[in-house]
Amino acid sequence: MAAHGQSSDTQKKVVVVAEGIDKFKAIHAGRVQLQEQAAARGRGAGKIEKVIACVQEMREKIGALILGAM
Repeated sequence: MAAHGQSSDTQKKVVVVAEGIDKFKAIHAGRVQLQEQAAARGRGAGKIEKVIACVQEMREKIGALILGAM
């Protein structure tokens, strides 16, 4: 029974990680879309670019943590 509990716990963790990755992808895609809209309108996108860089950095850090935990 303990092995089954550990398997279930691992599956839950995998689901949470996958959901987190999907959320970061959605955030990144949304910021890229905003950046493209700003460029199309001739507006500066400096702040958006900073956010995109921050999101990318967070994705990389979380990816490293996930890989380190495996």
